[in-house]
Amino acid sequence: MKDQHPSSDKRSWWIIANPTAQSNTCRKKLPGYLKEWEAIGLRFELSETEYEGHAGELAIEGIRKGYRFILVVGGDGTLHEAVNGILKQLLIPANEVYIAIVPLGTANDWARYYKFPTGYQAVNNILQTGKMHVQDAGKLFFPQNGKTHFFINVFGAGYDGYVAKKLQSGEKKKWGKASYLLTVAKGLFSYKASETIVSDEAGKIWRQDSFFSVNAGITTYSGNGMRVVPHARPDDGLLGVTLIRQMPVWRLAANLYRLFSGTLIHHPLVDHAQQVSITLDYAPSGEAIDVEADGEWLGVTPVIVTCMPNAIGIVLPV
Repeated sequence: MKDQHPSSDKRSWWIIANPTAQSNTCRKKLPGYLKEWEAIGLRFELSETEYEGHAGELAIEGIRKGYRFILVVGGDGTLHEAVNGILKQLLIPANEVYIAIVPLGTANDWARYYKFPTGYQAVNNILQTGKMHVQDAGKLFFPQNGKTHFFINVFGAGYDGYVAKKLQSGEKKKWGKASYLLTVAKGLFSYKASETIVSDEAGKIWRQDSFFSVNAGITTYSGNGMRVVPHARPDDGLLGVTLIRQMPVWRLAANLYRLFSGTLIHHPLVDHAQQVSITLDYAPSGEAIDVEADGEWLGVTPVIVTCMPNAIGIVLPV
């Protein structure tokens, strides 16, 4: 059932679906969800993405129409675009818009943290009676071009950015779900870290080194289940920051399991902390490194990463 004039207190949902998510899995499963939602009398209107960046435009369109509950049917990339649309629009405060997801993407890392389901009944329960909450978001500012970007999961620079750029260039389509781990494994033998300066929230140099990766998390999972920032919390007003210094390939491979267990932060070549913001810049002897957030390549350093407290509404499983 579709509602052209929804009211937020009745939980009318603006649905943004990416039919091509997870190699067209979303396209195959979407009709089943729509049939369910019509059967239970859910008030909703469906929109489908047609090109890169479209989910952000659709999110703004839904808000303009009066919707305050937005459901993403797809993966982390579609969610990332929709979130940026919500946070960049100026029609209403972003934390008055509530977002949820049916995780039908490749990695589903944000959904993994909150345990979003895919089963019909469980999804229906979220849409009808799910718990309303407010989450922090991360803000990226690139001083060289003045661009701003947002994320609600994990930011990564260095190797993470390098991998995201590779995936964006076609590796993801080629290998599907296994693409991240295959790209990670292949790149370990060719990637060279560049000396980077990391400044803390007070603007003082915190660390200067050749980092394998620098991560800042709102939630904890990235890279298809890795826990590089296990100390991140989504509602404490802080970034969970992890700095991994350059290691020999054999040592990186030997510690790969610790990325998934969340124990890598205790390695002697790894620093971790919680910060309101960090700034990454290349040292005089170094060069710019790739930057990603929520798995999407966004550019290169320098970049300022800041936590925005209570930035966006979410609807969670009960």
